[in-house]
Amino acid sequence: MISFEDALAVVLAAFRPLPAEIAGLQTVLGRVLAEDLVARVSHPSADVSSMDGYAVRAADVAGGTETTRLRLIGRAVAGADFPGQLASGQAVRIFTGARLPAGADAIVIQEHANEQDGAVSIGRAATAGRWIRRRAQDFATGEVLLNAGRRLTSRDVGLAAAMDVPWVAVRRKPRVAVLSTGDELVRPGERQNDAQLVESGGMACEQLLRAWGAETVRLGIARDNPHDLATMFWSAPVATC
Repeated sequence: MISFEDALAVVLAAFRPLPAEIAGLQTVLGRVLAEDLVARVSHPSADVSSMDGYAVRAADVAGGTETTRLRLIGRAVAGADFPGQLASGQAVRIFTGARLPAGADAIVIQEHANEQDGAVSIGRAATAGRWIRRRAQDFATGEVLLNAGRRLTSRDVGLAAAMDVPWVAVRRKPRVAVLSTGDELVRPGERQNDAQLVESGGMACEQLLRAWGAETVRLGIARDNPHDLATMFWSAPVATC
């Protein structure tokens, strides 16, 4: 008798990775990557605000008192560039995820500001870089973020989407035929006497294979004679379990 480890090695030696296929990102949960996944964009793609508030020049709000008043020159929202240039004494109303206007180097959050009559009073000092997420802070274009051989989780799929990857090379799903054997076996719901046993092992095997990512083919129940067994076995289009 050989050890479990040796037996496992013998079994695994008979298998090779399946060919790759291209699949849409929305269909690859649980699939195995065939190639490294490379970011097609940087994230964020520019310096952006991490809070709702006001884009300012840090030098203008170094004092951080209610008497520090800046003139509002517009709004910056996510998904669009602010068209102007921020000069000394000015501020831009900004929202989370919006690109930092040119000339700004800090964010004063809205809880520390009071907007009125086209101006904003600043109640707390802000240092340069405060509440700003820098370009490529999460990852940069060209970075490998998911490696070949990884089984993709829901988080991985979300990351791939953020990488601007619509299609993924994954290993083809294995197709496995499931064949149960025994004169005593019947399918669930077909038991007619106490001598018969409900076939459950094949059902469990099939579900386990699906949970592991395989496609299954159910061959049914073979009776205890060589002809029946051989006929059903060789009718399988794939390896049997």
